[in-house]
Amino acid sequence: MNERRVSVGVVGGGIAGCGAAWALDRAGFEVELFEASAELGGNAKTIDWQTDEGQRVTVGLSVLAWPPKLFRNYCCLLATLGIETQDVELRMFIRRGAEVYTPGLDPYAGLAGRHADDLRRWRAMIRLVRRVNRVFNGRGSDESIYHFAPLNPMNVIRLWALARGFGISRAFWDDIVVAWLSAFFLTTKLDRLPAVMLPTITDIMPLEAPASLQTWRQSSREVFEGLTAPFADRVHTGRAITRIESLGPDGGVELGDASGARRRFDKVVLACSAPAIDHALIGRRRLHDLLIRGVRYCDESDPTFNEGVVHGDPTVIRAEDRNPALAEFCNVIDVSRTPDGAPRYENHFVLSSWVPAARDTRTPMLVSYNSSTDPDPDHVRRIIDNRGAHPELCTGNLVRALLYRFVQGKGGMYFCGSYATPGNGHDLSLLSGLVVAAQIGAPYPFASNAQARADFERLRRIMLGR
Repeated sequence: MNERRVSVGVVGGGIAGCGAAWALDRAGFEVELFEASAELGGNAKTIDWQTDEGQRVTVGLSVLAWPPKLFRNYCCLLATLGIETQDVELRMFIRRGAEVYTPGLDPYAGLAGRHADDLRRWRAMIRLVRRVNRVFNGRGSDESIYHFAPLNPMNVIRLWALARGFGISRAFWDDIVVAWLSAFFLTTKLDRLPAVMLPTITDIMPLEAPASLQTWRQSSREVFEGLTAPFADRVHTGRAITRIESLGPDGGVELGDASGARRRFDKVVLACSAPAIDHALIGRRRLHDLLIRGVRYCDESDPTFNEGVVHGDPTVIRAEDRNPALAEFCNVIDVSRTPDGAPRYENHFVLSSWVPAARDTRTPMLVSYNSSTDPDPDHVRRIIDNRGAHPELCTGNLVRALLYRFVQGKGGMYFCGSYATPGNGHDLSLLSGLVVAAQIGAPYPFASNAQARADFERLRRIMLGR
């Protein structure tokens, strides 16, 4: 008689949920995946774009590129799935009034010349944080975004506080640093960013040089299709889970949807957002409330990136910046001031200047946030809603991520994704799914890659405490 396979329900079709489901399916578990949206991908949204030449291309709208030397597990996954990638060099264009800042071009012109002393102090600050991190991580440690030393003071020192200690001006912080980081984190409220992250951020997206990254030759859609292909008949998109109830230590977990249908699973992986869990979880423990309700999302304090307008109207960019922006820059960021003197950020992601699937077309493709000029409605393709998508990078969320170890596996429930990890990132979310899959019983899939395995072990210690 065949032994009954352990059933696992996965809630959330982003990279964490799909990664966990893929690893569990490979290990022989009976997996079923539920995603509230009409398509898989989570924050890695895509769109099919009809170009002016009549060609149809699939273009990513967020989660667009990554550093291969740091996103080791994601690169291993792409190699396993046979997904083709391409190296790209990304440049930003920041304007403040009549002056511009273009990393890697003229280091003495415009805002770079005005803030030459601030840039010198910024470099010194990076060197200090690197030295402190190496002391606490171990001087012989390899470069990794998963190093975490609880006693490192840089975990609790805010980046802006450290910048003030180095004599860095508020104008430099507002006009260059926040403009630069906002395109990376999709928030302008960055005063609480832990200083420990500065070297990693600089390695991924340097402030003073173009970023050398990697992207898909096509789009992220291929990745999610590849991950779920072995169990495609058990993937349910457009099906929001509205009830999650643990049936006791050995009773499994019951999932219910809006139609009233219910299904029992031996285990459940919760890879959706914290608010979605909060709305659905029945019979929670007090610690669940502390962890899930305590997660702060970027949109709670900053509406700048709440909605992105996907469109093909380049006239939203200033006339004097338009041609160079469409030809060579990935972001055009216009910094201004509100009547009360607060900084205001307008960000245009220019996809058609560099995304491989779109670069050779003559069709402008942009995603605009907080634009002072509305694009022509005839050119608008889609509105992106980022509410509840990106947890804030702050010490409070970091502490909560460390506390999830006390609820992992209890009552048959496992937690992964950006809300349950120390930060945002495609590799981080993928790896969190692999960590909980391993806790359930799936072998780690990239054991032959020593550096990727080391990152897995580091995140496992953060998430599980062992």
